[in-house]
Amino acid sequence: MSLVRICSLAILALSLGLVAPHASAQRASARQPARPAAQRAATPAATPAATPPAAAADAHPGPSASPYAQAVQHCIEKLVAHDLDGAEVDAREALHTEPGRPEAHYYLAVALRTKGQGDAALAEYRAAAQMGSAVGEPMWQARGMQGAAEVLESLPGRLGDAREAWSQLLAFAQANAGVMPVELPRAHITAIDRASEQERVYIDVRQRIAAREAELAAAAASMAPAHGRGH
Repeated sequence: MSLVRICSLAILALSLGLVAPHASAQRASARQPARPAAQRAATPAATPAATPPAAAADAHPGPSASPYAQAVQHCIEKLVAHDLDGAEVDAREALHTEPGRPEAHYYLAVALRTKGQGDAALAEYRAAAQMGSAVGEPMWQARGMQGAAEVLESLPGRLGDAREAWSQLLAFAQANAGVMPVELPRAHITAIDRASEQERVYIDVRQRIAAREAELAAAAASMAPAHGRGH
């Protein structure tokens, strides 16, 4: 996992009241520069990896945290440690405790996506977006929508669906200023449109080549009997 992703998880955990602020984490977050939208658009997926010692030391649920919050925090810790099976177990435990919350759906989607279970991850990202909308938390709605769009973009034959998902996220970002930068979905839509145009041109060229090869083959076949009579 990149330092950007680790800092993101730490900030999300803080917003849930799952961990206490720590100076080292705050410094790390402040030092990390934001990536341009085009670079983010070129990154298909973020996957949990090894955790720097500072981040690992900061990740611990408070003693007064609810069972749901503790399960979500344990899930985050295991994602950071790349214990994907353990993260999935903790996320499902959190969902069993409070199925109407978006956070556990989101982190379950992260675990499933990293394990290569794209269709299952897509369902959980969509559930996170739906629950975020239901409980009035647009940040989680946006994150769920973004995750779903990214998964669709990575699935074979789903590029059209991915473009539609990014378009919906763009409309959401435009209607909810400050929740999601509009540059992110716009960059993905532009990249998809360019890829689609390149594919269209490639198919057109291949069809022309195939047609020309068929014409040459037919011409060669028609000339063969004439050569035979000449001999």
